[in-house]
Amino acid sequence: MPDEPRCQIVFQPLGRRAQVAGGSTILDAARAVGLRLASDCGGEGTCGRCRVAVLGGEASPIEELERNLFSGKELAAGSRLACRAQALGDLTVHVPESSLWQEQAACRCTAPAKSWR
Repeated sequence: MPDEPRCQIVFQPLGRRAQVAGGSTILDAARAVGLRLASDCGGEGTCGRCRVAVLGGEASPIEELERNLFSGKELAAGSRLACRAQALGDLTVHVPESSLWQEQAACRCTAPAKSWR
């Protein structure tokens, strides 16, 4: 049985690289190298939180769901949903900070709050 094709995905500006099977989603590749992309819908493509931009390489065709979510200008700039876009070859992907999962904390303060009387 021949080896399945492997694709390298480079995540910019983070500099992480993932080696994944062809057909893997960008979201799965990100998870494989410890990048936690926001995906409130669990990868169903309904929340739109896992936005990335494919800067180069070969990805699966844009889905209708993505056409409805992104403007023509965004699509022309390579905007995709990481949960829907699959690597068909090596890719370079830009991950905006807004697509990274952020831990929610009640308070990150270390000093007591001041009274404003």
